[in-house]
Amino acid sequence: MITITGLDKYYNKGKNTELHVINNVTLSLPDTGLVAFLGKSGCGKTTLLNVIGGLDKQDSGEIKYGEESYQKYKMTKIDAYRKENIGYIFQNYLLIENMSVADNLREALEIIGIKDPDEQNKRIEYALQKVGLYRHRKKLAGRLSGGEMQRVSIARSLIKKCQVIIADEPTGNLDSENTIEIMNILKKISKTTLVLLVTHNENIASAYADRIIRIKDGTIISDSVNEMSGKYTNKNDKKIYLKDLNHQKLTSDELKIDFYNDIEYKDIELKIIIKNDTIYFDTNKKCVNASELGINLVDEHYQEDIMINEEKFDFDISWYNDKKEKNIFHSLKTSLRNSFKQFWYASKKTKAFRFIFFLIGIIMAGCVINYTNYLHLDDSKYQKADAYLIYDDDHFDTSYPEAKNVDIKKLIDENYIQDIYSYLQIGFMINKKLNSSVEADYKLTAYIYPFSTCTNNQLLVGSTPIAKDDLVISKKLANTIMANEKLDNYKELLDYELQTFKICGIYNSTDTSVYVNDKYYVTNILALTGYDDDLINPLGENLYFGRKDEINYEIVKGEDIKNAETEVLMLDELAYYYGFNIGDEISFDWMGENEYHVNFKVTGTFKTKQINFKYGFICDDEVLLKYQIDLENKVNDGYKTFENCLVDNYSLMNSGTFMITRLSDSINSENSNYQLRSGTLPTNDNEVLVNEHLNIENGKTVYVYNKEYKVVGKYSVNNGVDDLYFLIGNDKAYLNSVLGWSNYLDDQTGYHLYSSYKINNLSELKEKLKEQKIHIKKIYDYQYSLEKYENQKMRISLLVTSSILLLIGVLYVYFSTRSKLLNNVKNIGVYRSIGKTRLQILKSYISDIFVETSMTSLLGYLIVMIGITYINTKVKTLTGSGIVSASYSIYLLGALLIYGINILIGILPVVRLMKNTPSEINSKYDL
Repeated sequence: MITITGLDKYYNKGKNTELHVINNVTLSLPDTGLVAFLGKSGCGKTTLLNVIGGLDKQDSGEIKYGEESYQKYKMTKIDAYRKENIGYIFQNYLLIENMSVADNLREALEIIGIKDPDEQNKRIEYALQKVGLYRHRKKLAGRLSGGEMQRVSIARSLIKKCQVIIADEPTGNLDSENTIEIMNILKKISKTTLVLLVTHNENIASAYADRIIRIKDGTIISDSVNEMSGKYTNKNDKKIYLKDLNHQKLTSDELKIDFYNDIEYKDIELKIIIKNDTIYFDTNKKCVNASELGINLVDEHYQEDIMINEEKFDFDISWYNDKKEKNIFHSLKTSLRNSFKQFWYASKKTKAFRFIFFLIGIIMAGCVINYTNYLHLDDSKYQKADAYLIYDDDHFDTSYPEAKNVDIKKLIDENYIQDIYSYLQIGFMINKKLNSSVEADYKLTAYIYPFSTCTNNQLLVGSTPIAKDDLVISKKLANTIMANEKLDNYKELLDYELQTFKICGIYNSTDTSVYVNDKYYVTNILALTGYDDDLINPLGENLYFGRKDEINYEIVKGEDIKNAETEVLMLDELAYYYGFNIGDEISFDWMGENEYHVNFKVTGTFKTKQINFKYGFICDDEVLLKYQIDLENKVNDGYKTFENCLVDNYSLMNSGTFMITRLSDSINSENSNYQLRSGTLPTNDNEVLVNEHLNIENGKTVYVYNKEYKVVGKYSVNNGVDDLYFLIGNDKAYLNSVLGWSNYLDDQTGYHLYSSYKINNLSELKEKLKEQKIHIKKIYDYQYSLEKYENQKMRISLLVTSSILLLIGVLYVYFSTRSKLLNNVKNIGVYRSIGKTRLQILKSYISDIFVETSMTSLLGYLIVMIGITYINTKVKTLTGSGIVSASYSIYLLGALLIYGINILIGILPVVRLMKNTPSEINSKYDL
């Protein structure tokens, strides 16, 4: 039973155009029977039935469906009730016209959760047979006649077990025959169901209704049981049936007149005057204007009263299986199937516009890639050494920061600076053979440090660097080389040549630093800058003799020296270059206080890793260690000779020739075999040791970059002449010499080497430099901050560009969906009217947007992402570093963002429309 108490509804409430369409209506409705709401058009009867059926909302009053009470319109709750219990038959049918008859009914079953195909087919067949339309089940609903469409509307109500069927002027557009057939069906249904009939036809109400409720101006003016006999009177005083009258036609070229009469008329006088587009007539008979009296001219015969016989309509729904399927996957599958169908069969115009969605996906891909580069900084390229940069505000945003006004020498003297490292990124060019005929170069970039700074890192293979060209690399760099060179293990990298270096070890680290012997660190930095030949090669292209006891060598050809006075070993490369053979004699000219010639026989050739000069000899005669041999090859009396000249004045070396190495890196180092030959170890900042091969006596003064150093002793080392230009001093002497060669490079060549520092008393130094606005930051932190700063500028332009493009995309998605919605308002109104909930409609639209996004925007996005990932992988394989910072998690979020934006923006107009009641939507609500 439905109980209505104090129901009120207004249109334009509170405005000048306020209309009180339902005025304090109170009534009770039974569980079964046919109740007719009778009244003139505009009296409020349809609005009342819409409110009772949940299609519209009341402003006040209460509606009770059994025990369920609704004092306020709660759309979600009412939707849930009416989709299960209320069926609708509309005057304008409200069918989905581009669907088949069967699919219209199937849609109604899907809405209430009847999803079993067999059950659906049985109900559809039964309902269509009962209304006589089964043979039209595959025909599109929009191609049916009016009567047929109304019967489909009835069948749609019959396929579910409704407690209430609301029929709004169901025969308003039908002829007499169809009217009787439709009303007989409704009358039969009313035996088990409550049928609420809205009509203004007195004959229909009188013939079929069990109860007639008359309405005027929104108020019930009468409510009575219908006592009529059950016959349908077709006669109507307001109709003239033209086919029951005699008919004559009078025609001319300019005039056509139809004359109807029921008896013979004579002496009729009729004048018709047409003037100023107005018809005037004058007659001797009574004259009436039919339209002014509301008389309809019906082009058919009058039918006598028809006896109602609803028993011919047999309808039994007891066999319905009401098992509801709540399988979310089934619903999802159905929605997606329908969405794909709509996608493929869209109009050509719609397909053309989808290219814009495709471009939106490409734009989103570019934004996501740039954002990933901004967000995921590759910290493996940052220096992780325990070193700091000292810089001022003017040099923050540079790759090589510095502080021009900081006196580093003073900080060294005050014991703030413990060590100085070059802040230099180096590159190793490696040739990679792609196949038998194609080669390509790729570059590895790294930072170089003395090996002592990585003592906490465990060597995976190899040994510590000892020789000048020994290099220890990180596991990260090793993995890159192995991948490019297709090597199987780290041991295969030992002795691998990287330009002037040979890999001697690999340490367990994921950074991109490389390490050399501490003693050779400075000279290797100079070698990498390209200025080492001019600065640290005091011998030029001269030859030098070495003692057997100071060089670890290996015989290549021949045999070792037996007669020290007449035999010599020759460097294998030298013998090859000049064409010497075992047994050849060489004449050495000695020009000093006494001139004489010494001839030596070559007994063998040697090689060694310890000596880094191209030509040389080994013998036991210490006298020859004082001389250098000119390279000029002179043939004298059939002998192959070298002319030598004595150089016993060390001052021929310029002040920039010497390098000072740290005492702790040489004599006290376990990786070195320096020996003190004479004198004492240096203790003061201005004291040094010199190589014993130099003719410099203890107590003499040498100059390094215009600073005097006193020679307090001599050292020897098994590297022989390779260390000739090294002086040995204490830590401060070393640091001052590093400053010296750095300044020398800057002054002489314009090549500026930026430095980083190992610092004592960091907090104290920061406070000391604070007033000068000088900053100290660890290298890693600086590089990270710098890239963040640089990306900040990029991010601003990126955000502006992305925002504009995204806004364009969002607006397009919004208006595209809105345009589609405007075209579908009628269908949405149908769905809402027959019980489809707002959530169900939202799901279907989300499904449509999902499919369209997948086939357009996501496709463009994936094409770019797959292409970039492929190119990035190839470049990374070739060079060791990619062109973008790949992050598959962010790429995935980007794809989800595309869906999110398209769905959220796309459903905004749908959500807005869904705020309206079904009745408001059916009135073509303006979006």
